[in-house]
Amino acid sequence: MAIFRDINKVLFGLMEICILFFLSEGGETFKIPPTCASYKCPKFKVVDNVKDIEIRTYDQSYWITSPFIPSSTFKPAGDQAFLMLYNYTNGSNDRGAILNLTAPILVETSYQLSKSKSKSLALPSYKLYFYVDPRFQKNPPSPLQKDLQLVQLPKFAVAKRFVELVDEKSINAEISALKGSLNGTRWETPARGGRSTVASYTEPEEAANRISEAIIWFKN
Repeated sequence: MAIFRDINKVLFGLMEICILFFLSEGGETFKIPPTCASYKCPKFKVVDNVKDIEIRTYDQSYWITSPFIPSSTFKPAGDQAFLMLYNYTNGSNDRGAILNLTAPILVETSYQLSKSKSKSLALPSYKLYFYVDPRFQKNPPSPLQKDLQLVQLPKFAVAKRFVELVDEKSINAEISALKGSLNGTRWETPARGGRSTVASYTEPEEAANRISEAIIWFKN
């Protein structure tokens, strides 16, 4: 098993070299969301701009995630998942530590087929991710709630910005739009099969200066 892990590390290292080889001046990068002046946001570098998308390399960092919560619409599941993660930051962890809230909040969607007598339906489930307070990145506290998980997302990602409210319609539409922007670019293959998320940098009720992003994290 160790030799397979070593091979995977070598292959991913080669992919990283190839990606950085393609580093481009590109167009303008997205402006830093104003939210990041008040809340800590994950650090990344932009290595390429193609069309209306940004290729990024993120610092390796921890995120705390909720379980997938089944719901026909996003808001009930999002509210439930937010409360779980908020409780973690507010001391529901093995150290009783209070973690600062951060931005953005990531949303991931999963679909499960449900068969009825007349037809099959794809029922959505939603999970949220909080970026762990940078003060605890080296050794984050473990959640007391067993179905919360600490995870590290891949280093490379591609992002496309939008201003619509994050809901069940915009999540699907903006991820599809991002995949459409990737078509025909050199990043289409590295992004294929990656983890699709939507990032919200602003409060749901904040209509002015709303910033959201569709982000696909490349597979390691």
